[in-house]
This record gives sequence, C-alpha cells and structure tokens, in this order.
Amino acid sequence: MCVPALRVTGLPSALLLRLDRSLPEPLGSQLTASVCSGALVLGVAGLLQGRSATTHWGWLQYLKGLGAVPVAERVVIEGELMTAARVSAGIDTGLTLLATLTSAETAQTVQLAIEYDPRPPFQAGSPHTAPPGLAKHALALIS
Repeated sequence: MCVPALRVTGLPSALLLRLDRSLPEPLGSQLTASVCSGALVLGVAGLLQGRSATTHWGWLQYLKGLGAVPVAERVVIEGELMTAARVSAGIDTGLTLLATLTSAETAQTVQLAIEYDPRPPFQAGSPHTAPPGLAKHALALIS
C-alpha cells in the first residue's frame, strides 16, 4: 500500500484533526509506503509509533507528536514501512520498493529505462542548501 502526499492547507494540526484515525493496517501487504505528507496519515493511524520516519521538511517536526522518530532523509525504511521525504523523492521510493520486492538489477534497469539521473539546476532542494529566507516562501507556496 502507498499513501500519497496530501495537499496540506493551513496548519498540519488542523489537517490531522480531520483525518480518520481508523485507517486499517493493510492485510497481506509486504510494505506500506508513503510519500511526502502521506507519512502524517500513517502517523495518525498509529503505524509509525516508535519508528523512524520522514516527510517533507516543512512537516517533519509533526511526526514526533504522532509517535514517530523524525529523520531528515529522502527515504527511510523501518521494517515493513517506508516513508519518503517529498514528492521529488517519489522516484527514489519507487525504485527502492522495486529493488526490495524484486531485485536491485530490476530497479537499476527501470532507472536506466526512465533515464533517472537527477541533476537539479539549483542547489535549493533543502532548507540547508537553499538561500536564506527561501524556506519561508516555499512553505507559503505549499500551505
């Protein structure tokens, strides 16, 4: 099962209050994955309790309140759970899932087939590398 990113409007806490806390744990699923703010859904469902997890940098601090151990990584695998930091980490997640479920060679073949060789034009993909003040504007854009 994969939980996609959600459009987060307003404060994430307002979103969390609206989420259904009865999300069932997937039956028979080898892996449960989330991308970006989808990790918040897993946290509300109680699936991240005591586990390392990641999400978009703007929402990372909310994982702790949901019982998770926040980790600032692109992809985090904790047992049968996989969380990915942000939408751009979605391809990383897909390739990691493919390697886990099949083989590294299969994932590498798909990586080559889709010509996934990222070379961003700017080094502003993280609050740690972005110019000062840009994080505030970025959060305003996605909130």
